[in-house]
Amino acid sequence: MKSQIVDVSGRGVRVYRAPANGPSVVLIHGASGSGATWPAVAAAWSWADVWAPSLPGRDGSDAIDHERADQLADWLWRFVEAEVSPPVWLVGHSLGGAIALTLALRAPSGLSGIAMVASSARLRVAPAILEAAAASSPASPMDLSVAFGPDASSTIRARYTEAAAGLPTASAIGDWMACDSFDVRDQLDRVALPAHVVWGSHDVLTIPKHQRRLVEALPRATACEYDGHGHMLPWEAPEEVADAVRTFCSDHL
Repeated sequence: MKSQIVDVSGRGVRVYRAPANGPSVVLIHGASGSGATWPAVAAAWSWADVWAPSLPGRDGSDAIDHERADQLADWLWRFVEAEVSPPVWLVGHSLGGAIALTLALRAPSGLSGIAMVASSARLRVAPAILEAAAASSPASPMDLSVAFGPDASSTIRARYTEAAAGLPTASAIGDWMACDSFDVRDQLDRVALPAHVVWGSHDVLTIPKHQRRLVEALPRATACEYDGHGHMLPWEAPEEVADAVRTFCSDHL
């Protein structure tokens, strides 16, 4: 994937790009991540026209106040409207899933469906994680090793950690506060777009029972659980996740 900074409404956005003739798929990373984490698994998404932006305040993307998921949803859709050809499919990991779900509630023209990976309708964060975000720095980032499943290779853990390094403290805090304040459980019956929900059986951050409840509450949801994998599912099982999203998109063309 190649990266560049594009101008969207006067603000710079770092985006990683892998052009193809397939459907337009926007990969949205999670809290304390960046678009730079996606190239490690880009081969699995070769069937799609892929866009992977870095959320505000990191990796060359200009900072904004982003302590709520709806602020990030506004930001992301401005980027999509400016750069991505519809129809658009959003694939959100963790906080990225909250952003995707927020946009599915709005159902803007051009959005065809969403995939939520290791995410839910509520993303309450433990106080210890918020404290770790506040104590982090570009030189001393948060330790997210607990987010990986027990079978995740040391190679993929190291590649992810290296790619996500350098996050400013304010951006880390904003990410996790946006997670902690996110709760749309009472609005799920309004989601008219198709949604695919995938998770790992060993996810300790977004535990499976919450994702099963999400599937039950969404009017047009399909689902898949991957045994033995953790919260960092797109990097632990990239081919499986990408293939599931590919099938999902094909079923709703």
